[in-house]
Amino acid sequence: KLIGSKLLSMQQTVAANTERIISRTLELLDGARRIHLVGVGASSLVARDFSYKLMKLGRNVLHDSDSHIQMANAATLGPGDVLFALSYSGASIETLRIAELARKRGTMVIAVTGLHDNPLSRVADIRLYTIADEERARSSSITARDAQLTLTDLLFILLVQRQPDANDYVHNSEMAVSVLKAEGSS
Repeated sequence: KLIGSKLLSMQQTVAANTERIISRTLELLDGARRIHLVGVGASSLVARDFSYKLMKLGRNVLHDSDSHIQMANAATLGPGDVLFALSYSGASIETLRIAELARKRGTMVIAVTGLHDNPLSRVADIRLYTIADEERARSSSITARDAQLTLTDLLFILLVQRQPDANDYVHNSEMAVSVLKAEGSS
């Protein structure tokens, strides 16, 4: 049942986001001076994972799991920057306040939320949606997290395809880490 629920959530999430919205999101991420990723709880874990992937492409990324630091970072944003805010409920007060501040500073806000109307989606310039069966698996935001990861992984793959030197960046990152792995095994 768990695997079926996860797969359904991932498939519905991909289907819920139009090609036009995905393309606009890619344009914003691709052209951003800085990308600030925010979220709390399980959404913060997804934000961290996406930040690591974006850094591998040479992107200027801000992420911290502490919401006070997220807010302080948002205070430095402006036009040309992008805030990428994740909250399945769209009602996480920390994420909402950070998005509101970024918006006031002229930053484009991309929200990744559930399909329902919520405060975060109303603040956002771009809305990406995740579909999750949180009634049955609420204990740890299992399907919401998987839906968010599916969406951010899709965005990463599409950014790699758009960026001519992406493979060089990823290769350089892997080579740098391989030195640490080799030293750790001796």
